[in-house]
Amino acid sequence: MRPFLIKLVSVILIFRISSVGFSVENSIREARLIRRLFLDIRKVPPSPEELNWYLCYNPEPYKAAVDWIVSQTGVSKEYLLSEEYKQKYPTKLDQSMLDFIIKYQCGNSQLSIEESNKLLIKLSIIEGEDNVTDVFDYMAFCLISRATNVQETNELLKIYKQYSKEEDGYYAVLQQLKTYSDYKFK
Repeated sequence: MRPFLIKLVSVILIFRISSVGFSVENSIREARLIRRLFLDIRKVPPSPEELNWYLCYNPEPYKAAVDWIVSQTGVSKEYLLSEEYKQKYPTKLDQSMLDFIIKYQCGNSQLSIEESNKLLIKLSIIEGEDNVTDVFDYMAFCLISRATNVQETNELLKIYKQYSKEEDGYYAVLQQLKTYSDYKFK
C-alpha cells in the first residue's frame, strides 16, 4: 500500500473507531476471520487490496466477505457467520500451503519458494516506496493479513539493520515474519 494510502486508511480507521466504537482489536479479529474464510473456502489468502477494501469500506467487514464468498461459491452462509465457525480453534497450515501463500501473493505459483521470496520482497519494496516500515507492513499484509505492531516493527528494524545490503535485510525480515503464529495458523 502506498504511504499516502496507508495514511488515508489510518484516518478512515480512526474515524470509524471514534464514530462507531470499532476497536483496533475488533479490526484485527475481523482481518483474521477474513483470512481464515479465504483460506478455508477459496484456498488462497486475501490480497492486501481485498483486505483493505473489506476493512475500510464496509461497516461489517467479515459479513461483507462472507456475502461475497457465498455469492461466488454457494457455501452455507449460516455456518460461516456462526459463532462456532468464528470461535474455531486456529488450525496449523502445512508447509506447502505456507509456501503457496507467498507464491500467490507474489503472483506466480510456478516459481520456487526462493524465487517467490525474492519477488515478494521486490514487490514489497515497490509498494513501500522506500519506506522501510511500509515495506515490512506490505509483507505482513501479504503473509498475516495485518500490519505489524510497534513491538514487531522494532524487532524487525533490528533484524533489518544487521545487514548492509537492503535485499538481505528484507530477506531476513521476511524469514522472521514466517515465524509468526499469525502466518503459520489460520
